Amino acid sequence: MDGQDAWGVFVLLVVSGFLGWQGYRAWKRPREMRALANRVGMDYLDDDLPNSLTLDRTSLANVSAVWHVLNALKNGARIVVFDCRIGTGKGSWRQTVIAVESDKEIQQALAFNPGFTVERSGSWQLIFEPRESLTGPPSLIPIEELEPHIENVESVLKN
Repeated sequence: MDGQDAWGVFVLLVVSGFLGWQGYRAWKRPREMRALANRVGMDYLDDDLPNSLTLDRTSLANVSAVWHVLNALKNGARIVVFDCRIGTGKGSWRQTVIAVESDKEIQQALAFNPGFTVERSGSWQLIFEPRESLTGPPSLIPIEELEPHIENVESVLKN
């Protein structure tokens, strides 16, 4: 095998590894979100947000895709958790959002993670990490961090 063939094999291995990793990530997150939904008593709705949940006039208004939607009625409030992409192309980023439809103020849920913010959209309150506070490339909240966030919101709604 000459140098050019070795280079071609190397490039093929790198591309295959990258595509394999992306495929694994695309397979893993839905499974984890479904398992999370079961653990915290929520329904997995795939990519269907409730019609009443609009993101107009929020930092999330430029949503280009939504997926892994979890939904539940808890303590008199509707809680929806979802992953989304904000924007398109190279300037886009992925975001995990916890949305709460309730008359009860949920601002105190931010004590759990002061880097997050709450924005309102109609009767909904949206909890998420603002892009400007992200310390690395924007990404989705890992499942092991997302579950305590949901539990924290539920405890705020109980009080």
